[in-house]
Amino acid sequence: EKIKEDDKFIYFEITPYKKLLDTKSTFDEIQNSMDINLLMEFLQNNPSHPYALFAVSNSTDLNKTNNSNICLEKLLYLYEESFCYEFQIFKENYGKRLILVNENELNRIFFLTLFNFIEILIKKSCFKSALSYTKLLLKISPTNDPYGAILLMDKIAFFQDHI
Repeated sequence: EKIKEDDKFIYFEITPYKKLLDTKSTFDEIQNSMDINLLMEFLQNNPSHPYALFAVSNSTDLNKTNNSNICLEKLLYLYEESFCYEFQIFKENYGKRLILVNENELNRIFFLTLFNFIEILIKKSCFKSALSYTKLLLKISPTNDPYGAILLMDKIAFFQDHI
């Protein structure tokens, strides 16, 4: 949702829905227990829970499989579907830039999801796709670049030239 607007920028943040707030304490208990089986069971009962999807994608046991990639893709889809109508990055917004602030936990998960997905694309040697996602990462937060998208572009260009 839109949180503020000034002369050059329109600031947005991702706000949690009611079910997410209701299940947050249960998820925190499961995550603190560090039991992957409980986490997977929680994810089966709550398949669109962003915290659980992100936790599973970052699990060290699952990073060796394709499940990490599947969870990240699902997270990106969920975020894409949850953006409000006003948050149209590639549309002219009366000369103003849209910025997704990196202040709440859901926004950070979105940024980290994009960053991790870019890293997977680089490992798969999908450099053009990785560059496109990196441009998206830079476009939604150009002023502070919280995850170093500019440096990622250099990394992608370096790998693309050396393969």
